[in-house]
Amino acid sequence: MNTFKWLLKREFWEHKGGFLWLPIIVGALMITLTVISLGIAVSGVKGGMEINGVAVSSFADIVTPEKRAAFASTIVANYTKLTMPIMIAFGICVFFFCLGALHDERKDRSVLFWKSLPVSDTETVLSKVAMAIGVAPLIALAAASVTAIITALLICAAAAIAGVNIFAEVLSDPATYLAPLQ
Repeated sequence: MNTFKWLLKREFWEHKGGFLWLPIIVGALMITLTVISLGIAVSGVKGGMEINGVAVSSFADIVTPEKRAAFASTIVANYTKLTMPIMIAFGICVFFFCLGALHDERKDRSVLFWKSLPVSDTETVLSKVAMAIGVAPLIALAAASVTAIITALLICAAAAIAGVNIFAEVLSDPATYLAPLQ
């Protein structure tokens, strides 16, 4: 019987809100804020987004092929940095998970139930460490990668609406696919 696998599942079930839903909610919030800001920028509303004094809605008038390539490389180099709120929220979540890992079991007396099972204290502690160091970061990384790719595609779509099609430059750059792994 593989008890360690079940201990990891137990930790995931008990802390699903922090380990699964927190990165998803923060990622959805980041995508929503990106859509709102890009919608304002592309709509040409007075006081909309400007880059170097040029309104985003009038990019097509002044963009040369060199500027388009520079714009695409900037997106590729920086789109993963937009997911830092997910990593910050994840760090806070793991901090409080580790802070209360063993204390919470004693407080709600669930430790008495787990003591009746054929699981050693060492395995229980190792499952908590493995969850904090291994499994939970992979979940947050997956949510951050999906958020980053969606954000990059939204920026490309907003640029295309403004008249500058950079999908080919962004999607053909190998760094687009390797950036989340770095």
